[in-house]
Amino acid sequence: MVELPVDPKFSTAIINSNKEEYRCTEEILTIAAVLSVGNIFHTNVDPVRVSKTKKKMGAVEGDHVTLVNIYNTYTNKNKNARKRFCSEVFISESKIIKAVKIKSQLKEYLNVIGVEIKKSDDYDDAPAILKSLITGYFQNIALRQINGTYKNITSNEEFEIHPSSVLANIKPK
Repeated sequence: MVELPVDPKFSTAIINSNKEEYRCTEEILTIAAVLSVGNIFHTNVDPVRVSKTKKKMGAVEGDHVTLVNIYNTYTNKNKNARKRFCSEVFISESKIIKAVKIKSQLKEYLNVIGVEIKKSDDYDDAPAILKSLITGYFQNIALRQINGTYKNITSNEEFEIHPSSVLANIKPK
């Protein structure tokens, strides 16, 4: 864990993503890289338009899987199509390029410490991705209450889903 230049919680998720039951190291590295550059969406665009775009691109499994989908869509396009894609979905291309570089660096770190980079058999195995993330962020688990808010299972602190999240209207358990 100490060999990876990320938050210890993320390094736990990255190391555990290599386990046979998850096999999603590639996807967890994507999430770590994208989150390390900050908000990839343009902030100078009408928030309603950005919100509609997030919902269109969004995955019902949540924002982390949405980031994987956006990253994969971006990297699977040619250079001209990438620019157009970023423009259409209000993403900062400079930030996504930076995320690509960070992911490459994280892969090098894993190679040096001998961790194999596994990719799920599916395009992105959302349950495996989420389970792997939970291994590092288990203290962030919350359960929906009757009143629609969420309560952290370890601290009993009450939360609400941020309105910009793709989960804001879904209200998962």
